[in-house]
Amino acid sequence: MNRTQSYTARLEPLLRDPGRSEEVAQLLTAESGLPGPRGNLELASAFAQAVSESPEPAAWLPTLYEWAAIDAEQAPTGDPREFLPFCAVVSFGALYRSHLCALPCSQPCSCPYWPAQSAYLLEAIRRAAEDPRWRIREAAAMALQRLGEESPQELSRILGDWLAGDSLPARRGVLAALAHPPLLEQESLARYALGAADRILKDFAAVAGADRKSEEFRILSKGLSYCLSVFAAALPGEGFALFERWARSPDPDIRRVLVANLKKRRLGAADRERTTLLLQKLAGAA
Repeated sequence: MNRTQSYTARLEPLLRDPGRSEEVAQLLTAESGLPGPRGNLELASAFAQAVSESPEPAAWLPTLYEWAAIDAEQAPTGDPREFLPFCAVVSFGALYRSHLCALPCSQPCSCPYWPAQSAYLLEAIRRAAEDPRWRIREAAAMALQRLGEESPQELSRILGDWLAGDSLPARRGVLAALAHPPLLEQESLARYALGAADRILKDFAAVAGADRKSEEFRILSKGLSYCLSVFAAALPGEGFALFERWARSPDPDIRRVLVANLKKRRLGAADRERTTLLLQKLAGAA
């Protein structure tokens, strides 16, 4: 039995009774791994899976929404209580496709209450993607990845809605959600990721000089600095073509993002010659 399975075995009896939410919260915070550099991802994964498979997952939604609302003032980065919103948000990805509704029924649901409930879940994930805490932003990406593994088309629809807005952290959320190799094994989704990246690079380049000092711009810049290489490694022909187009840009922030990606080993492994030529071109024009 691995760690995740061990945690699942401990959580399952507690999650049979929504009245034991305090016990669950105590277990999660006590074994969160916080404060520390790495939260307990195995425990978070076990919780998300166990709560989605509990006898009445809808009965846990009030508790999960309450945890997701714990903000940075109540639980700053590294505080053990930060692990509660982290786990809640990750679980929303598992719950989204579980056909929960506002009624405590046990049958797979096609009732009219589900669309409203799913909207609440997506709203909570979206808020997490714009949270000032990096760990909560990662929880949003993990939630979308869980959702996307089961329903790639639904993930594309959701991310399309996010891209229609003007939030830079939400754009980073799109990148982080798609930078998940199991999702990119599907060629159509890898191609969608490259298209989203191209659109986000255009938005990134359009940010005015003064606004590039903002925290939101920094968050998006960090996301772009690694996600592009993940997409290109999944579909090298089209991925390197994207890099070659953007390597013509005189924008120093665009060029810095490209260099950061080209230095990732995954791109050298995908096509060392094109990677080397692109790095030489960007260095020569610096």
